[in-house]
Amino acid sequence: MRKSILFFCLLFIIFFACQRSQKQDQPIMLAQPEFETDLKAALQAQDTLKVVDLVKNNRYRLSAVFETTGNSYFQNIIDGDGHKADLRQTELAWLANLFQGYFNDDYFIKRFQQFQGWSSAQKAEKLTADSLKEQAYQFYEQKDYKASETLNQQALLIYLKLGDRTNQALVLNGLGLCCLNRRQFDEALNYLTQALDLNRQLGLKQNIVVNLNGIANVYQRQRKFAEALDYFQQSLELAREIGDEVSAGFRLSNIGDTYHRMDDQQKAKQYLEQALEVAKQHEDNKLKRTVFLNLGAVQADLSEFSLAIEYWEQGLIIAEEIDHHESQGSFLSNLGMAYRNTGKYDEALATLRKALTLNIDTKNRWTEGNTLREMGVNLYLKGDPDSALIYWNRSLSVFEELADTSSMGLLTGYMGIFHKNTGQPHQAIGYFNRALELSRKIGNDREASNIMTNMGNVYNDVLADYEKAAQLFRQALEIKQRLGETHFAGVILGNLGLCYKNQGDYQNALEHFFKSLKIARDTKNKSSEGVMLSHIGDIYQDVGLNKEANDNYYQAFSIFHTTKEIKPQIELLINLGSNYLNLEQADSAITSYQKALQMAKKIDHKNFEATCYYYLGNAYKELGESKKALAYFDQAQQLIQQTKVVNLQAKLFNGQGEVDFTNASYQNAFHNFENGAKIGEKIYSPEIIWRAYYGMGRAKEKLAQWDKAEKYYQQAIESIEAMRANIRAMTLKETFLNDKIEVYQAMVRTLLKMGREEDAYHYLERSKARTFLDILSTSHFNFAQGIDSLLLHRKKDLELRIYQTQEALVQLYTSSPQHEPTEQQIATADSLEKLKGEQRRVLNEIEVKYPRYSDLLGAQQPLTLRQVQQKVVKPETALIEYLVGEETTWVWVIENNSSTVIDLNIKRSHLEALVLQLLKPFRDARSGKIKNLADIHYDIQVSNELYQSIFKPLESCLGTLQRLIIIPDDVLCYVPFEALVTEIETVQALDKNVLFSRYQKLNYLIERFIISYAHSASVLEPGLHKTKMDKDKPSLLAFGNPDFGGSEKIVSQFNLDQIQTGITSSMRSHDGLIFAPLPQSEVEIKSIAEIIAPSVYFLNQDAKEGTFKQMAADYPIIHLATHCITEEQQPMFSRIIFAQDNDPAEDGFLHTHEVFNLKLQADLVTLSACETGLGKLSRGEGLIGLTRAFMYAGTPSVLVSLWSVSETTAELMKYFYSNLSAGMSKAEALQQAKIKLLKSESQFGDDVRFSFANPFFWAPFILFGTIEPMCR
Repeated sequence: MRKSILFFCLLFIIFFACQRSQKQDQPIMLAQPEFETDLKAALQAQDTLKVVDLVKNNRYRLSAVFETTGNSYFQNIIDGDGHKADLRQTELAWLANLFQGYFNDDYFIKRFQQFQGWSSAQKAEKLTADSLKEQAYQFYEQKDYKASETLNQQALLIYLKLGDRTNQALVLNGLGLCCLNRRQFDEALNYLTQALDLNRQLGLKQNIVVNLNGIANVYQRQRKFAEALDYFQQSLELAREIGDEVSAGFRLSNIGDTYHRMDDQQKAKQYLEQALEVAKQHEDNKLKRTVFLNLGAVQADLSEFSLAIEYWEQGLIIAEEIDHHESQGSFLSNLGMAYRNTGKYDEALATLRKALTLNIDTKNRWTEGNTLREMGVNLYLKGDPDSALIYWNRSLSVFEELADTSSMGLLTGYMGIFHKNTGQPHQAIGYFNRALELSRKIGNDREASNIMTNMGNVYNDVLADYEKAAQLFRQALEIKQRLGETHFAGVILGNLGLCYKNQGDYQNALEHFFKSLKIARDTKNKSSEGVMLSHIGDIYQDVGLNKEANDNYYQAFSIFHTTKEIKPQIELLINLGSNYLNLEQADSAITSYQKALQMAKKIDHKNFEATCYYYLGNAYKELGESKKALAYFDQAQQLIQQTKVVNLQAKLFNGQGEVDFTNASYQNAFHNFENGAKIGEKIYSPEIIWRAYYGMGRAKEKLAQWDKAEKYYQQAIESIEAMRANIRAMTLKETFLNDKIEVYQAMVRTLLKMGREEDAYHYLERSKARTFLDILSTSHFNFAQGIDSLLLHRKKDLELRIYQTQEALVQLYTSSPQHEPTEQQIATADSLEKLKGEQRRVLNEIEVKYPRYSDLLGAQQPLTLRQVQQKVVKPETALIEYLVGEETTWVWVIENNSSTVIDLNIKRSHLEALVLQLLKPFRDARSGKIKNLADIHYDIQVSNELYQSIFKPLESCLGTLQRLIIIPDDVLCYVPFEALVTEIETVQALDKNVLFSRYQKLNYLIERFIISYAHSASVLEPGLHKTKMDKDKPSLLAFGNPDFGGSEKIVSQFNLDQIQTGITSSMRSHDGLIFAPLPQSEVEIKSIAEIIAPSVYFLNQDAKEGTFKQMAADYPIIHLATHCITEEQQPMFSRIIFAQDNDPAEDGFLHTHEVFNLKLQADLVTLSACETGLGKLSRGEGLIGLTRAFMYAGTPSVLVSLWSVSETTAELMKYFYSNLSAGMSKAEALQQAKIKLLKSESQFGDDVRFSFANPFFWAPFILFGTIEPMCR
């Protein structure tokens, strides 16, 4: 009767409550702890309305209250307290019926009936089982998973006996979590799946959420991310369904953490930020703490360590507020890692020590192991590898205890790195193999790929087994790509690039670095982006492209400055210092090294300190300050003994050898170089090897041990050429020998001392124009073929934007032609420079990814002396080849049946001074320092001194020969030998009515010899230049006096002295290109066309770049009379100027790199423009510019100019083509034209005659290539 009345009352209450709830605006939604407290209080107070509201709005939070109320009911019965037992029974019935009435769910009705159906003994057993379950939970919280598992097993047996499926599910869940933390994954899945099945049968959705989450965690720990995401997603959807937003927030955090582990940081951030929003809405500090931990980890993987620190510090504050020591330890451990990555090693160690104390106090063994490992990393980077090893061993012991084979593998890998860097590569491989076995044992492919990468680094950096290294890197790369770990795949591509770099294969190295760079940018990984830019800079520095190197270094430094990563900033300062040293800017290098040293000391990084001391010693060695150099080397040596960095030790031996050599202590120098070579061979570093052998050779040469010197020079050259053979990109090859040419000169010098002139010549040719020789030996290559269309589009777009910016600059000068540039002009010019820089980077990328010479199977071998005599030197001809060394200059005089080598005994510095003095007036005229034509004076005395120094000593070898092929070297590439004054006649009185009459009384070399030039003897080998001409085609294609558009307006606004005196040339102002019209070139073209018939020519607005490209392939003679812009530092951007129009396909500038694409069949190309023969002077290669480009495009002979002059060009060209038409060879035709011009006069004004005997007028044009008569 009592129960019936109670049930009726409950129905009434439910009805009343339903009516009341319809009028409520705000439902009561509470967190679980608040809900339990409020509901218990409402039940005891019999606050019917509050109980109804709490149950109705918190459906899935009722179970815990119901179970604790039931336990109180059991205890009251066992204690014999009937009154309290009745109250608890009433509360249980009330809740069960209220739940069924609201939700049509009889779970609690059945649960209540089960409670009532148990006997007193069963009720006592249930309480016992609950006590065991609670104890198991306490042991779980204390990380004693074995004890927790034992108690849960005991509780499970009782629950099975009672048929208590609700608690069976809870205990099975607990057993699953114990197994998960003991890394017993199969057992964990078994228990959790059983729990899930029971809860689904019972309909306990709130418990199903927990079970699904547990299963997902098992899969996540096994790195089965797809399965993990599936179960987390199910758990998330169910949590949202039951209205448990905080639980849904935790699932969002779990999903974000999983994407983080999958290296999908953008998705990770997306989910974690959603979770953080939930945490903020519900003010749930536990969820905030978890999200901050995960968000920090994501930012750390993106190398955004400042953001990671920000998140972790916020999380640490929350952990301290709630006094949760375990999570405090976790945050501190992570913060220590972040501080280390920003170079704050002392702060990192202090933080990690605090973390370690908390880890130990809270028995958080796994985090303790990680903290110990991170402390070891810090100590290792600070240059204390022995202490690092102690901490790593402690960490390894922890993970062995936890049976965490993944972490064990990682620690074993660190020990492998330790042994690798301390010169114990085989021990390192042993550790890595053990680590790999552990990772494979648990199926952790991710960790296995990391270990393979580290093993590859040992084979690459130390053992020089590049095939094995590449094999391991590729295996690791395949795994990373399969797992979708894009960022790490990019890192491995970078490692492959380093593998190629160590072999001297700079081409492949750059290809891999560019791929890695793209991935870093795509994944927004700033740290990896900086690292790859630095590696690319290293390549450019190694091959002598110092400006490109600096560009990349500065970009990388900016990134690391932003991310506050100290270690890479130090590395970049060291690299920049080395680059300054290559540029002979020792003071700047020292400043850079000192900055790096200060930063290294600040973070107490012993490895970097040693490196900085070494490079400072190296800089002072270059300055000749031996004492300072040795002092720094000694400091480096002391630190190297601690850090055991083998690579740096080898460099130090070489540096000490250089100082000993400078101090004439040759035997000590040899031993130091020998030690450097031994280490270089051991770790196979080609850069260290060639420098060491070169030093050994120099020491033996000074000791007059010629045969041994030869042996070591040979080994150095073999190492250099092995490196060079792997470079395919032309711009890299052209500068590669810049800092290595002395090795060839030393070999030549030694062989000459041994009387082996023929062998010496072979090494001379091996050092000359090797890149040019290689490209001439290839068939024509379509520059654009196979290139990515987007890359080509970028190239074309940049060309158009550059053209438009140049046009805008011209317009700015038109509207404001004052002397000082305006701010707008400067800003536009700066924009133009940036566009050019981007164009340079795009072209470098194209050349690296799609090298025009990649089809070359092997480099063309230079000719021997006998081959030169047989194939190149014709009867009545002598080939004269120079080699300019620092201490002396040699010259070979080669005829077809004899050869002589002469030591001219002139230092490079003196030779350079003479050449610069000789050319100074011409360069001053070009720069505008000389404005009056009458002030251009050719220095007769300097010219004669040059003749006496570099030519007269060999005249006795020439006899009656008249034809000379001159192969200049170094600064001699700028000298027109024809203009050398051979004899200065004493003149009693000059004819004052003839301007430049003084030059009429001189004797020039051109009057005795027919002269042509070549880059090397080997490039003249027959067969390298093949032309096929259609006799039905016109003979001449010519372009002249193009329409320069707005430029002409600008010129007309300047009252220039040049116009009055006859000097007309292109003018440049702050990088804006302003071109004067060339009416004389129009006269020049028309007169030539009358001589060479039939002909086709284009003038003014018809002289278009597109027209030239379309027609150039079909003519035996090409003549271009226009302006030329020579870029000596970036010769690929030198350009010939055509008509400036609005053609969207062409910009009116024919660049060097475009000339390489042409397929010419011309026998002669004449570049009748200013300074077309100039370019970048590269030691060993000569002048790199348009001449080489046209010869590569198929022309065997190119006529070019060394300086600007327009007054006599038309006359000279008329004489030249007339002689050519008469059947003279190209070289003789040019000689006779020059002689005729130098003997000519012209009227200047009414009274003064004008002599063209000044070499300024007749000497600028020189002929490169073959000298035979025209083929038709």
